[in-house]
Amino acid sequence: MALFKGMRYHPHMAFESITHLSALAVSTERIGLIATASTTHHEPYNLARQFASLDPISNRRAGWNVVTAGSREEADNFGHRRVDHDARYVRAAEFIQVARQLWDSWDDHALVIDQSAGTWGRGDLVNPIKHVGDHFQV
Repeated sequence: MALFKGMRYHPHMAFESITHLSALAVSTERIGLIATASTTHHEPYNLARQFASLDPISNRRAGWNVVTAGSREEADNFGHRRVDHDARYVRAAEFIQVARQLWDSWDDHALVIDQSAGTWGRGDLVNPIKHVGDHFQV
């Protein structure tokens, strides 16, 4: 883990946002639960899935504060090189596009979860997005 030298108020033991908000979701009813998540060092499928899980757990109170990560320390933590400002925002735009496509690929009634019939979901109501872009293939 990279050390954040000179950052006097950096949280040393901050909880991971999605896990933390999932715990808060079952203890609250009326507050929005917004996690900050970077498009620079994550992949759209995993992050979209995490927010798609948080959404029903929180009774539709989940939100995403989209950021790009530009520090050398953050890049080091993921084993990546530092990405310049403009490239981060181009990647972020495609990332958001893919996340939205993934969320929209499931019809509202795709999940059946009928244990007696042994039916989990309706495959005819799930549509692969087939995204091929400059940064992602999903």
